[in-house]
Amino acid sequence: MFGNIASVVERDAKGRERSDLLLSTVVAVTFCVTLASRHGATAMAAFQICAQVWLATSLLADGLAIAGQALLASVFAKKDHYKVAVTTARVLQLAVVLGVGLTAFLAAGMWFGSGVFTIDIAVISTIHKGVPFVAGTQTINTLAFVFDGEWRGMASIRIG
Repeated sequence: MFGNIASVVERDAKGRERSDLLLSTVVAVTFCVTLASRHGATAMAAFQICAQVWLATSLLADGLAIAGQALLASVFAKKDHYKVAVTTARVLQLAVVLGVGLTAFLAAGMWFGSGVFTIDIAVISTIHKGVPFVAGTQTINTLAFVFDGEWRGMASIRIG
């Protein structure tokens, strides 16, 4: 009735379970939280604000990736390989535009709007130190999310 549970586990190109990637992400985030907490409450508060803003923008990038998967599935179903290439290129172009837009928006928004999250001057000052990292990684982050989404979308479709 429910099928084989082992078939639900996703595997990468070498046959390893994808859960090892999740584990490494959890370890990396735990390490970052530990480092921030060693610097006190101010650094921890600024880290959490920057991390939550970064995660929120990652969801926007993921939304574009999901839309790209839907477009690719539609074109794959029609077996139009030229449109597959055009659609892939267009979605990646939109990822660059979204990434650059998010970079500009976050650079200005977090610099001038960090008072929305806190009134503590020390936390705001620490947030200002993190703005280049949060804003500067948006284009790369968006491209990574969209490319990964397209790759997974195309990898799950059987051609033939």
